[in-house]
Amino acid sequence: MSFRSLLALSGLVCTGLANVISKR
Repeated sequence: MSFRSLLALSGLVCTGLANVISKR
């Protein structure tokens, strides 16, 4: 797994988490 893909995955998780928090 490259660093770039890891960064993209981390960003995706962060966005999803923020979405869930804002929905609450």
